Amino acid sequence: TYLEFRYIQLMADIINTESPRGPLQVVSIGGGGFTLPGYFHATRPGSSNVALEIDGPLVEINRAELALTDDTQVIVDDARISLRGLADDSANVVIGDAFSGASVPWHLTTVEFNQEIRRVLTPDGVYAMNVIDYGSREFARSAAATLGEVFGHVALFAPDSYIDGSGGGNYVLVASESPINVAAIEATIRARDGTELGLVGSRLAGFIDGAKLLVDDFAPVDQMIGSPG
Repeated sequence: TYLEFRYIQLMADIINTESPRGPLQVVSIGGGGFTLPGYFHATRPGSSNVALEIDGPLVEINRAELALTDDTQVIVDDARISLRGLADDSANVVIGDAFSGASVPWHLTTVEFNQEIRRVLTPDGVYAMNVIDYGSREFARSAAATLGEVFGHVALFAPDSYIDGSGGGNYVLVASESPINVAAIEATIRARDGTELGLVGSRLAGFIDGAKLLVDDFAPVDQMIGSPG
């Protein structure tokens, strides 16, 4: 239940606030340290966790050295391919936390991929996506615009300095077919002494500021990410 990284704490805040009580059906795009699957097994007994992870040796390291157990089903393949095999309306939470270096693999950012996520989510389910950006935040802005092309409701959470461009790092984007209760999420954040703010509606539109959509024919993610400092 110990969550070290700020963005992981933020994802847990969002999911716990937006999801009903009790077990969850979670799909994780990217395994990493498999932190959130373990967290939800501990805090919401009976939850099911399916993790889509391309790196087989990483999975074995997690089983040998970290806390990955057989409670989490791991599908070792490209997440774009694996997601196609999951049933419609089979998850009420999807977590996007896949990285190649500092960037999300481009094919996991597009309108077409997000349509697959929407298919797998229940109508009231929530998709929480971690992205890293700096400076002009071109990628974060396009990622938010792209989610808005597919989902009825989108929000963005980050520290104030990230939002105004004076800082940068991990942003968490949230998408759902149901309204997102930004005020309730911010209250949960404040309860753990977090400082992130939520953007939705006109404030989010101002952040996006006409950013281009990411589609399978145009998603130069690596070139869009600003450099720190």
